[in-house]
Amino acid sequence: MISHMLNEPVLIATAIRMTLFAVMAFGFKMTIEQLGAVMAAVEAILALVNRALVTPNQLAEARVAAGGSPTVPRDGERAELRAAAAAENLREQGGDR
Repeated sequence: MISHMLNEPVLIATAIRMTLFAVMAFGFKMTIEQLGAVMAAVEAILALVNRALVTPNQLAEARVAAGGSPTVPRDGERAELRAAAAAENLREQGGDR
């Protein structure tokens, strides 16, 4: 379940936003300027997290190159794909002679 949630960064961001708005609606006192500042900070942090979660990485590229899907790997597959990605990097850097 957690891995599925991590594949949905927009869902996580929306849940955090709605939680903040609910806290405000139930009486946490803030001015509109303070709320705007908090939401801007939250959005900046979430943008960084979302970017990291949706940007293809070497592991995802290795899965696609192996004919698989770039989504969360099956159990036991992660170490195998990391080794393949490391070997590919080594070859690209000319270390495989």
